Amino acid sequence: MLIEPVKAKKCDHLFCSECINGWFQYSQACPIDRRELVENGLVKPCRQVVNILANLDIRCQFFSMGRTVIGKVSNIDNHMAICPYNSKLPIKCDCRLYFAENAISDHQLNCIEFLRNQYIRSQSEKQLFFNDISLFAFFITLLLLIFITIKLSFQNLLKNTSRVFFIKFLKMPEQRKTTHQKSNT
Repeated sequence: MLIEPVKAKKCDHLFCSECINGWFQYSQACPIDRRELVENGLVKPCRQVVNILANLDIRCQFFSMGRTVIGKVSNIDNHMAICPYNSKLPIKCDCRLYFAENAISDHQLNCIEFLRNQYIRSQSEKQLFFNDISLFAFFITLLLLIFITIKLSFQNLLKNTSRVFFIKFLKMPEQRKTTHQKSNT
């Protein structure tokens, strides 16, 4: 991909302007054919070449991180400015100011808006926590009431059952006598 392409007058090779300017720090020769090349020997390529290069499809440089964006070279700067995988994007603080990733934490230590929003978030989380605890306590109380009700019902059932059983047991000897007397006669 050629960003801001330039053409060498002598050999017609194309380079990114930033790349070739970096090359001039090391050498005054064309990196491709080693002909002599000087900075003033570079010109803009013709409009047709620039248009062809701008319409080439290119993948986002963060493609390996899950991005599947493929777009035109001419739109890559716009995409890079909003790509969520671009770690060099400035980070917006709650106070609406932008900071580099390495400077945001220092700023947030003294940012009133950030600290206020952090306090509000912690209070909301605290309220949610207490709501959860209250709900948990309600269900535990409900379970205890159900358990006590079942226990009392079971005790009443046992009490009534044991009375019936005891009464039947007391009546049994009389019935035996009567049944025994009938069989003897």
